[in-house]
Amino acid sequence: MQQVVTTRPGGPEVLEVQDAPLVRDPAKVLIDVIAAGLGTADSEMAAGQFYSQPKFPFVSGYDLVGRVTETVPGGPAVGTLVAAMPRRGSWASQVQLAPSALVTLPDDVDPIAVAGLITNGVTAWRMAHQVAHVKAGQTVLVHGASGGVGQLLTQIAVQAGASVVGTSSAANLDVVRKLGATALDYRQPVDVHADVIFDHIGGTHLVDSYRHLNRGGTLVSYGNASTADKPNKGLLPYLVILGRIVLWEASRFVGLGKGRRTRLFNVAPNDRFAADLTAVIAAGLTIPTTAYDYRDAATALTDFTAHKIVGKTVLTF
Repeated sequence: MQQVVTTRPGGPEVLEVQDAPLVRDPAKVLIDVIAAGLGTADSEMAAGQFYSQPKFPFVSGYDLVGRVTETVPGGPAVGTLVAAMPRRGSWASQVQLAPSALVTLPDDVDPIAVAGLITNGVTAWRMAHQVAHVKAGQTVLVHGASGGVGQLLTQIAVQAGASVVGTSSAANLDVVRKLGATALDYRQPVDVHADVIFDHIGGTHLVDSYRHLNRGGTLVSYGNASTADKPNKGLLPYLVILGRIVLWEASRFVGLGKGRRTRLFNVAPNDRFAADLTAVIAAGLTIPTTAYDYRDAATALTDFTAHKIVGKTVLTF
């Protein structure tokens, strides 16, 4: 028997801890979960607004850190600390995953700290190094630089030798400054021209970001926060973003658009996942984590959606 946090239609108050039978899958590794992340995807799923919305009720949880209790041929040894990004089902005391989905962790790492780095860290790492190719001497503009992904993007760009400008709420400007960036209040006009811009806001804000992109620069769109409170949004906002990017890329292809590149990014646990997460940990990237016991998942989701958390929210088991 395992304990799971189930999500039903409604607000955070519908989250419920339940006992659930565990039928052993002989092809998968059994893991005792230590910490599981709570993020934007979980919030959108709970509201029925995720672009690939699961049917209610379901067990949310994009990522996790845990310890192997039963293994299979080709899997890590019993007792091994592992991380994974199943993208659903992590809010459980036990999970079963294929060996290929697991990343072996050093035994001396902090499981809660690593849980804060899995999805956010791999997202930031790939966007900075594999999509935008941030390098020394560039000016990089990070919108939402005090957020979970934004803090990591800022650290990566600073480590690369770029000059970083980060936007945030007035209350979090010091958070951005301490990361080594110039901090700007996002409520004020942001007139910064940059070689690389990371935009998680979407909507018309993405158009403004494109206008502030230097010749030959790269704009990476990875979210749609501008429509977070709009009901029944589904895929439409992302289709709008994709449509804009297609037009901008077509303009670049025919020699217009000043050579500016635009990309829409969504993280997935592909065959580079283990190497990327290992690189994130090795780079010494950090993010503040706020941990809640899984029995307080409703409070955790309420605080997250109310923007009370700076960094990453984690459920512990």
